[in-house]
Amino acid sequence: RWLVAAAGWIDSTWSVAEIRADKAAKELAHALALRLHGHRPVTLVGFGMGARLIFKCLLYLSELGPRGHGLVETAVCMGTPLPASPKEWYRAQAMCGYRLVNVYSRSDWVLAFLYRSSSFSRYVAGLQAVEHLDTNTVLENVDVTALVTNHWEYRDKLHVLLQVFRRVGVGAGV
Repeated sequence: RWLVAAAGWIDSTWSVAEIRADKAAKELAHALALRLHGHRPVTLVGFGMGARLIFKCLLYLSELGPRGHGLVETAVCMGTPLPASPKEWYRAQAMCGYRLVNVYSRSDWVLAFLYRSSSFSRYVAGLQAVEHLDTNTVLENVDVTALVTNHWEYRDKLHVLLQVFRRVGVGAGV
């Protein structure tokens, strides 16, 4: 009985976090479209639900048409709890002027357990590379399996990960 109750709690908490991230993504997209940040493109970096928020924000920006273009220079999504659907990632990358980076770790057991327990998708962006639909894409996959073995290490090793991104040329402002 305890395991069932714990699984229900995790699923409920996870679902609430997903809903809140998606709502915040819509608000961020509208704030960017209003250019509350000024007239320079932004760089967005997040892990876990923050990465989900960024990715969903890019999708919302794509729905705004021309108003959504040119607002984001680079987006770095680490350990993203979303499907690795090439079509959606292709749509999101169209909103990035320089790069959309999918940072993943094949050994992120926290993401594997939590996301897969609440979703039917076996293909998770935070656990694998996203396929490229064409060669002219700004989508980039960075495998950090050697550095990140636990989902919370994204936060703890952010300074190290930013150095890795500089070496591979991710984002002029990162």
